[in-house]
Amino acid sequence: IQLPHRLEFQINLMQKYPAVDLLTCNVFNKYSDGTRVPGTIKSIADQEIKEQLEFRNVICHPTVMIRKTFFEKAGLYDAQLRRSQDWELWLRGKASGCIFLSASEIVTEYWTNDYKRSINVLFQYTTARLKIFVRHQRFSQAPYVCRDVLSAIYRSMKSSLKK
Repeated sequence: IQLPHRLEFQINLMQKYPAVDLLTCNVFNKYSDGTRVPGTIKSIADQEIKEQLEFRNVICHPTVMIRKTFFEKAGLYDAQLRRSQDWELWLRGKASGCIFLSASEIVTEYWTNDYKRSINVLFQYTTARLKIFVRHQRFSQAPYVCRDVLSAIYRSMKSSLKK
């Protein structure tokens, strides 16, 4: 759910920083019991975002505002990936010299579905992450795939056990 001030805030920021190709902001993670927990997105600039992208996706897709220049430099989403298409695109943006900016302002409520994921979704996610590691030659980061998958399984199981 987009908060009422989202577009105004992001447009103003994009106007203030015309060189920025992609802007991301923060969210409230919303759980099935109605709990709203602020996300962890911080106000950081291009270089730090690019460093963090090496290990994980630090860009909150539902909050992204992208200039046309980003797609002209990096291309479009890879429709052949079933999961993590956004992270793969951000990596191409990084390699293509796109400029990133992150703001800690909360602009969206993100319904988490309590992070429940089926085995099929976890398989798709893992397969996509491995394809991204191979495509972008991120072999030294392969342990992060294991960490991410185990974390997703844990959150899914923890959520199921609450019922």
